[in-house]
Amino acid sequence: MTFQENRNIPTSHVGHGQGPAGASLSDLLTAVQHVASNIAEAAQTYLAVNGQQSRSGIAAAGPQLLKQGSGRVAYVNVTVAGTTVGALVDSNSAAATSPVLAVIPDTVGSYFVNLPFNLGLVVVPGTGMTLSVSFS
Repeated sequence: MTFQENRNIPTSHVGHGQGPAGASLSDLLTAVQHVASNIAEAAQTYLAVNGQQSRSGIAAAGPQLLKQGSGRVAYVNVTVAGTTVGALVDSNSAAATSPVLAVIPDTVGSYFVNLPFNLGLVVVPGTGMTLSVSFS
């Protein structure tokens, strides 16, 4: 039996541009685009939760406005302990000291906060404290 006589071996693929299940190259590229889009969305969600921005070296020089508008505070890292606790405040003014979102301990360490704020983020370091804040 010669190659031409064997009818089980196709001489050309039925439906050029299509895979064995009938998916066209366009379908495959669309599927890859969806996967890439979903990965990008997952990365943005990850950054939003873990803080896209950070401010370090915040010392006890009074309240500081880090961001106006809504967002999420992710972490607080106390690098130098203070003699009093600090606070994170939901406000768009550095002069405001309430409402308090979280109390910042006066001991060195990393603290996972993961809280939303609506008006803005104000950090009030404790006396003698140095810290950094991650937020989005």
